[in-house]
Amino acid sequence: MSVGTTDDQISYLFGAITVTSLKPTETDRNAQSMSDRTADQLAFGRKLFEVYPEFLPTRSLYVDLEGSGSGNEQVVSIFWPQNPSRTRFEWAVARPSEVIDRKVIKSLIDNLGADIENINSVVVYSAGREDPDERTRL
Repeated sequence: MSVGTTDDQISYLFGAITVTSLKPTETDRNAQSMSDRTADQLAFGRKLFEVYPEFLPTRSLYVDLEGSGSGNEQVVSIFWPQNPSRTRFEWAVARPSEVIDRKVIKSLIDNLGADIENINSVVVYSAGREDPDERTRL
């Protein structure tokens, strides 16, 4: 199977997921036209596929961890794009005395029916640091 970058793949990536590091501020939105934002997204997508040529957005598992930043996540959200729209997301919310551990994350992945043996990539959203600690925690 050949892996290529197409504008359709890039559009899928940005249509399915809101990339928070690219989300413009209100001032940016007012100053920048829709076509400029689309051009910026396409440029980001092209760079993403240049750096990670094997990346397949439709075969990747997307994870967002919300918490204190020290490994104590209160919310874990997981997105699996292979499922129909209403069944693409699973999440867990911890009570103050609870911990979201591997078993909880595994059950979320199992509930999504994600083919864990054939996932292309795991995309972990972070606050934008160069080397986020979520990478090693997850």
